[in-house]
Amino acid sequence: MRSGGCGQAGEGEPPRLPDTGDLRADLTLVLRATATELNNPQLAEPMRALATEIAHDETLAAAYHERLDAPLREAKRQRLRSAQAAGELAADLDLEVAIDLIWGPVLNRWLQRSGPLDDAHLDALIGTALNGLRP
Repeated sequence: MRSGGCGQAGEGEPPRLPDTGDLRADLTLVLRATATELNNPQLAEPMRALATEIAHDETLAAAYHERLDAPLREAKRQRLRSAQAAGELAADLDLEVAIDLIWGPVLNRWLQRSGPLDDAHLDALIGTALNGLRP
């Protein structure tokens, strides 16, 4: 249940997200890689089982957060911070909310099996996240 995709790190190194200077392209690459991982039948059921156990076991949830979720969130935070510095995102953007806004719907759709996790959906998600909800 990594839901990070494209974590470019060597053994023992913290994950990193691509930073080509084009946030939309980087998010597209990462979310598509995430969807590929989540849609893989060999991984999907064990990852759903892990998600269920995390929801019921505080000790497992803490270990998951420490070892997997926190390092991935930091990689996401760093990539979004880089986009802020480049002027691609508002300087006052709450990065924690942005992470939840971008990655949360992917995990939610996958966990609840509420629709396809395909390129069209991911592109719409990225567009909405980057363009906001304004008319």
